[in-house]
Amino acid sequence: MKQIYLNFFTTQQSLIKDHIKKYSSLEKEDILGTNKSMERQKDLGGIIVNYDLEQKAIVNSYDILVPGGSCFLGDRILVASQIKNHIEVLDKNLKFISRINNLLFNNVHSIFVTKENTLIVTSTGLDAIIEIDLEGNLIFKWFAFEHGYERDMFGNKREINYNGDYRNLDFPTLYHTT
Repeated sequence: MKQIYLNFFTTQQSLIKDHIKKYSSLEKEDILGTNKSMERQKDLGGIIVNYDLEQKAIVNSYDILVPGGSCFLGDRILVASQIKNHIEVLDKNLKFISRINNLLFNNVHSIFVTKENTLIVTSTGLDAIIEIDLEGNLIFKWFAFEHGYERDMFGNKREINYNGDYRNLDFPTLYHTT
């Protein structure tokens, strides 16, 4: 049996397209992004599926709001929820095992497992790359505003309080520095 896993970022593409069309305030200047966040209450959907290539059929599926990056860690699958700002740990049958959280998770896109079994995570809402252990404890942090990318698309200086909890905050893309 040959199987693959697929993430579908949204099952409500029309909501995202309408939002981008309505709130792309710098589009005339050829600057991409929106100046207003999608409301967290909107159900953008999202799903990860285990697909059998030989049978041409879905074996299992798991609903997860706006799945970003995913990766394997042994016999587990880690999937980032960009809306919920956590990483869900699933078994290979797409059954929920646990959740990994960190206060600096904001619009989590990518996950990479290091050879030390730590996770490199992009927290794009904060223009950050962080390294955490499997319990979510911070090991390393890198913020773009500290490395030459200090202003957003409107020219505003960006600063982050390292002790803040950013999981329930929204930062529209035009307020990112990268």
